[in-house]
Amino acid sequence: MTMQAVFEGRLKDMAMAVPLMCCAADMCSLPHGTQVVLVGRRSSEEFENMLAAAHSSFDPNRNVMHIDPSDHEEMKVWEENNSNIAEMAKKNFSGDKVVGLVCQNFTCSPPVTDPRSLETLLSKKPAS
Repeated sequence: MTMQAVFEGRLKDMAMAVPLMCCAADMCSLPHGTQVVLVGRRSSEEFENMLAAAHSSFDPNRNVMHIDPSDHEEMKVWEENNSNIAEMAKKNFSGDKVVGLVCQNFTCSPPVTDPRSLETLLSKKPAS
């Protein structure tokens, strides 16, 4: 195994290398994770419902990002650090609804505004 060869010296010298090797093997063996982007005001019941839907099933390789385009300071941080996400949030922002997008392999689903629709998207098997 290539990972074992890479870490062989460390495995002999330092016990901490074993967990690091396991992390590296995990990252190399799995396809890209899933990102869930929730766009909307955090102080709404709709946001809480969409957030619950995003976390309704366990997936250790899922990241959930909350973006509130009405928060100018937050948007400034996103624009400086990830302009693609900032632009996606601006395009999908609806003042009265929370929009959810499921992204994998650099492709995002069409936006959904219903928690059940978000759960359905997340229950689908990821594409390889």
